[in-house]
Amino acid sequence: MTTPAASAPHLGAGRAIYLSELLRRTFTDMRGEPVGKLADVIVRLQGTELPLVTGLVATVGGRRVFVPVEQLGSLESELMERIWSRGETSVRDLHAELGSRLAYTTVMTTLDRLFKKGLLDRRSLGRAFYYTARVSKHDYNQQLTQHLLGIAVEESGSKQALLSCFVDYVSDSDGKLLDELDELIKAKKRRLRHSK
Repeated sequence: MTTPAASAPHLGAGRAIYLSELLRRTFTDMRGEPVGKLADVIVRLQGTELPLVTGLVATVGGRRVFVPVEQLGSLESELMERIWSRGETSVRDLHAELGSRLAYTTVMTTLDRLFKKGLLDRRSLGRAFYYTARVSKHDYNQQLTQHLLGIAVEESGSKQALLSCFVDYVSDSDGKLLDELDELIKAKKRRLRHSK
């Protein structure tokens, strides 16, 4: 059963907005710079979990451009690396490692931003939050690779050219990797045949 528009639910302090209301409106990046007009939203379904928005498609100058949702800055990446290696940690623990070059509030704000992006979980213990990675390093790298491939496909306009360049790169850099790629392709084909 769908909720009528007249009685749209409210989420948090702001009102709920239907996706259809946002299409063809200009949206901005985190710095407030205009990106383009929203043309589509790319969502990955994850079994019984809530869908994960992985990217947006913007219309810029008549072209459709893929805009990944989860891009990490260098500090965010560094903190994620430390959390993946340590497990659960607090702002205080990370600041003790990085304090000579980062303010406590910078570490705290960055961890909060990673939490809001859905990359970290946190629990309150006394007056402090303790953070753990919500997504494994392997899964994050896989999502990042999918983002980059999505950008490459959108920008190249030709999946064939992209695949050709990829195979050339792999064969030039590592002959064994080309054999591994061949095995991955064969395994994927077997799984697809068995799932039918």
